[in-house]
Amino acid sequence: MPNHESLDNLDQKVFELVNYQMETKEQLLEQFERLKTTHQPRQGVVANFVSETYFQDDQDIVVVIDSFIHTKGHSPLHKHDFFEMFYVYQGECHSTIDGEVRKFRQGELCLYSLQAVHRIKTAHPSDIVFNILIRTSLMQQTFLAMLADNSVLTEFFVQSVQDKEMEASSLVFDCNQNGSIKFYIESIFCEYFSAPHSAQSQKYLRILLLGLLTQLSAEYQRAFEMDEHQDVTKTEIIDYINAHCADATLLSMSKHFHYSKRNMIYVIYKHTGKKFSDLQRQAKLAAIRDQLVNTDEPIRSIVEKVGYSPNRAISLFKQKYNISMSQYRKNHRH
Repeated sequence: MPNHESLDNLDQKVFELVNYQMETKEQLLEQFERLKTTHQPRQGVVANFVSETYFQDDQDIVVVIDSFIHTKGHSPLHKHDFFEMFYVYQGECHSTIDGEVRKFRQGELCLYSLQAVHRIKTAHPSDIVFNILIRTSLMQQTFLAMLADNSVLTEFFVQSVQDKEMEASSLVFDCNQNGSIKFYIESIFCEYFSAPHSAQSQKYLRILLLGLLTQLSAEYQRAFEMDEHQDVTKTEIIDYINAHCADATLLSMSKHFHYSKRNMIYVIYKHTGKKFSDLQRQAKLAAIRDQLVNTDEPIRSIVEKVGYSPNRAISLFKQKYNISMSQYRKNHRH
């Protein structure tokens, strides 16, 4: 971990660079000139930002400053084909992520998936947010292999790159008590704004980013271990989902087992190797199967009781058992 003196020197350098960018808008104007057309979506349309708009050919990592002064308070609702994390350097901001608004305070960091539909809003001229943009190819070619032991973060990136159904389209970290995370974020900021188009600088940025991701994974694990709980077993997880398959949610499970929602996702995966949505789908299909065999209840009523529409249930049941529900009932009735 960096010592206090090195952090103080880094803090001062970041402060000077931020003030320079706020006053001159040197690199900000260059960036926003290229983004003019992208930042003007039609009302109600989600903008789709592409790598070519943000990255030069020789760049894998780009840093952009969000502030009230430069964005008129908010960005449009958008998604993109590269990874993004933002860090609240000063003040606060509100981020809308898949329709849910959350307030972020100074020292908090959020990592978006490729699928996240999001926007950032700052309310005050003093609010400043750093955005670190990462080419997807960099994650695929380099970091996923190097982060192989960090299961939570790696799983997040892998699922996003493979466009799989995700339990959460973002990860949130409170970095206020972790000097190492702050060191890597500020080092990335300083390195980028010192030489944004330098090939050597990009190499160093990759090293710094890997260090940041490693620290974030360690912080996630630390926060998980500090979460007050009695360790839950695989049987308890399965029993709860089976008993509440129609209406169970990650939030209801986190309250029942006394975890945070974020840690509940990790606990389920740790003990079962599966996502909550996969386990719930299995439980619903098993409940439908049992009701088909053991009751005379109409099929429509059975599937609605577990929270499925008839069409959804027909598709999933046929996919799982390779037979229709009516035929399954006929074949298995005694």
